[in-house]
Amino acid sequence: MALNITIEVETESFRREAQAFMGREFQELLADALNVAGEAAVKAVRKGMMTAFERPIPFTLDGVRMYRASARTDGGDPSVLIFIADRTASYVDVHVTGGVRRAGDPFTTRRGPIVPGPAAPRDSFGNLPRGYTRAMMAEPDVEWVILKPGKPPALVRRRKGHRSRRLRRTARAPGCRSPWSGRRRPAAP
Repeated sequence: MALNITIEVETESFRREAQAFMGREFQELLADALNVAGEAAVKAVRKGMMTAFERPIPFTLDGVRMYRASARTDGGDPSVLIFIADRTASYVDVHVTGGVRRAGDPFTTRRGPIVPGPAAPRDSFGNLPRGYTRAMMAEPDVEWVILKPGKPPALVRRRKGHRSRRLRRTARAPGCRSPWSGRRRPAAP
């Protein structure tokens, strides 16, 4: 007499649950890996800024930002976005693409880019302190003066009985060379 044993295993629901579980786990692992890579990219850009710019301020370095990846529930792939914040990009652009910074560009005045004069105080990054120009203009012995014909004006303190002191000046469209192009863009007339 022969004994027949039949075993039936329903694997379809197990397979669906295993795929769903692995899909969620894989999505989370992929998002974590993308975030680690994104953080490394942000650090690399900031490190590049430290060598490309002379004493960049924290505001400039903090302008490199990242939108983190997360596991997607809609079936899409996780992604990371690394970007430069708009305000930072507005003045870093000339350094990246090359070109000339002109009067009216971001972080300039209507007279032109600002350069500290020899008598002007500087902060720890070599820049004029915030509100310095406004405070100097409120003093009665300070005014904008054209020192040489055809040159941009300078902010000068003139006290009776003392030599004039140049506090700051406006630069004539300084050019920036793009590290990627290898060429300096010509200054516009």
